Amino acid sequence: MAHRGILDWTLEDIEKFLHQNEQENLSLEYKASPAIGEWTDAKRNELAKDICAFANSAGGIIIIGITEIEHKPAALDHGVDTRKVSKEAIESALRARIAPRIDGLLIKEIPNPRRVYHAYFVIRIPRSMRAPHMCVPFHRYYKRYNFECVPMEHYEVEDVRRRQSEPDLTVQLTLTPTSESFTHGRQPYRLEAGVLNLGSVSARDVLVRLYIPRDLVGHVTWSPNDSHQTTTYNGQEVYRFDAYIRDGAGPIPIYPKDDQPYMITRGQGHRITLHLPEPSDPDLAEATIIAHLFADGMRHRSEEYAVSALLGGTELP
Repeated sequence: MAHRGILDWTLEDIEKFLHQNEQENLSLEYKASPAIGEWTDAKRNELAKDICAFANSAGGIIIIGITEIEHKPAALDHGVDTRKVSKEAIESALRARIAPRIDGLLIKEIPNPRRVYHAYFVIRIPRSMRAPHMCVPFHRYYKRYNFECVPMEHYEVEDVRRRQSEPDLTVQLTLTPTSESFTHGRQPYRLEAGVLNLGSVSARDVLVRLYIPRDLVGHVTWSPNDSHQTTTYNGQEVYRFDAYIRDGAGPIPIYPKDDQPYMITRGQGHRITLHLPEPSDPDLAEATIIAHLFADGMRHRSEEYAVSALLGGTELP
């Protein structure tokens, strides 16, 4: 749903976050309507700070009108009184408080049919190529860290400034249930892994390295041209999967601005199936997948993904 344009969203789209109990994460935040309801300068400043943090990080979505408990959606509230706060008022406040402006920022107002003059707001913040963005009232740069908005260190600001001069690779991971039989009471999931280039320079000689907890890995078919092996990472027993993005003619470049990831799990030669316990199992709650990315002209990058946050999709054959 996050890939669907928010300008097409309806109230049903917002309600799906409640039904799916989707937890806040690096690219998703819930705010109750009082967060902007009175629309004081303090609340304008806080919203601008949060949006700067998303733009300086991986981008994301803020949904205003959902209360949360321990970072999970709890309920829809009545919405924001649009006689006090309008879409135009939000846009104007952000323009005055964020420098430079964030290109591609979208705000969707969704009326509450059960209460006149009230609406929910969805704000989509892109991962900005004009970053870093300063929150002017605080004279600080911010980033997303887990569920929080935190000030950036000087070196982080400089790293973000380099987005326009080097490749900027990221891994997309999804776990999709399969029709295979349960193993020892665990549900099999197919790991779908792809690479996107969010920068403005093509990436060449790309290596993606995945570290996956060994006790979660089920069936694997991995091409002999790449490699996988048992090892340890940060004291944990894992499988390490190396995927070199190349064909018989040599390295395959990963071009910028392509909205379709280059899949590293594909066909029969690159399949990874994980056998996962019930969502309530504490072992699943603590499990993570680590991705390391290497490319010519790009500094080494490491990303961490909670396995529980990757669950989704429809059943695969």
